[in-house]
Amino acid sequence: IKAMKSSGHVEHHKETLDDMSLDIKPDPILDNDPFRGTAFSWSVSAVMTFEIAIQSYPWLWLCGWSFKASTIALFVAMFLHAAIWQTLHPDMHELPDPPITYGVPGWSMKFLRKTGYFKFLYMNHEGH
Repeated sequence: IKAMKSSGHVEHHKETLDDMSLDIKPDPILDNDPFRGTAFSWSVSAVMTFEIAIQSYPWLWLCGWSFKASTIALFVAMFLHAAIWQTLHPDMHELPDPPITYGVPGWSMKFLRKTGYFKFLYMNHEGH
């Protein structure tokens, strides 16, 4: 069986040190990724949206949601998740904000970086 191409997630964890900085001996799989596996590109966001859609639509429909309401909820949730992730994750690894040409922009929720919410997410991610 041919191995699937890595998204960089596992490699990102391999090169992240306990203090959340990145190892000076990086994983070569991430060399073409300017965000070293810390940000969602538009293509990764599309794949994630599809994966969540096939899992969530049946349950939302069982709860009586229409296709339109389910789709709106899906896209709003996925956008908010990506905006929070892009704003907080590259920054916690001392990387620049992803631009809109790469994915949801990292500056989109920059105001969260000094909040208790960010501190909670940071501590949760350290444990991850």
